[in-house]
Amino acid sequence: MINQYEIENNNFENIYEINSLDDLNLNMNAQNIDLIPIDYFKQDCRKECLHFFNIHEYVIKDFAIIYDIVSSLPLTNLEKNLLLVRFRRINLYCLKNFKALSTYYTKSKLFMIICGILNPSLLSINNDVNSPHYTFLFWTVWSLQIMVSLVTSFISFYKWDKKYFLYNSYKSRINQEIWYYLELTGKYGKSIINNDIENRKNIIIEANHKNKLSYFLENIENLFKKLKDYDLEIENSNEENSQDSRNKMKFIKSALDNKSPPSLTENKEKEFNIFSKETQKAQDDQEDHENDKNDKIDINQQENKQEETKFDEV
Repeated sequence: MINQYEIENNNFENIYEINSLDDLNLNMNAQNIDLIPIDYFKQDCRKECLHFFNIHEYVIKDFAIIYDIVSSLPLTNLEKNLLLVRFRRINLYCLKNFKALSTYYTKSKLFMIICGILNPSLLSINNDVNSPHYTFLFWTVWSLQIMVSLVTSFISFYKWDKKYFLYNSYKSRINQEIWYYLELTGKYGKSIINNDIENRKNIIIEANHKNKLSYFLENIENLFKKLKDYDLEIENSNEENSQDSRNKMKFIKSALDNKSPPSLTENKEKEFNIFSKETQKAQDDQEDHENDKNDKIDINQQENKQEETKFDEV
């Protein structure tokens, strides 16, 4: 159980450790759990520091409003805690990765765009090889081009562009999901139809936050699972492409090295000659057998004709 003394003294470090959850599951009074205070969800900085640097107290935007709405819902404290903790954990994972990827992606793209404009313009300033400025401009353009090559290599290796758009889309989808649930709109606003077998009737239950909670938790877990799976696919795509390119290079190399078909060994040549002779002999025997059949058919036809002519003469 959560200790009341820890809540009063703002000690939230071990509030959701494994031992505490085990105690909650074993306790018969788990429904009487206290709602987690909002201070647990704040950033690990003091308020003075946050206000001085103009930083929000919560990483998630409008989290204080979400907390107030969830706390007023007709749910048990255990269900409210599950909703808040899990939503915050998944959203923080998306936000942290998106912020890092956004920094790398935007800065690298801006650097490449600026260098793509500067390099040809710097080269066209002075074409006099004997000028002292020409050497400076040449090495400046050369160094910028090397840096552009390095940045493009980093982008292709870490896949910043693909991951940036992936985390951006899933971050917005997870934010939309909780607002759809709180507003009971979209898929959360549909009524539930239960079949009453005894009375043979369909009972329509209006959608509320209580009966849609499990559906909401399932949806955000599925979104989080898809995000992790797609992230892993992006990571593995580089290895698969490199393996395919290696196989293609091996095939091309072997084709270039072996332009003519490889010569057979003596034993294989003998076996091939024996096999060809046997097949030729079998074909000849088959042809002789067919010719004998045809000859017999012709002989029988001639004999029948002779008998018919004799019968006509008689």
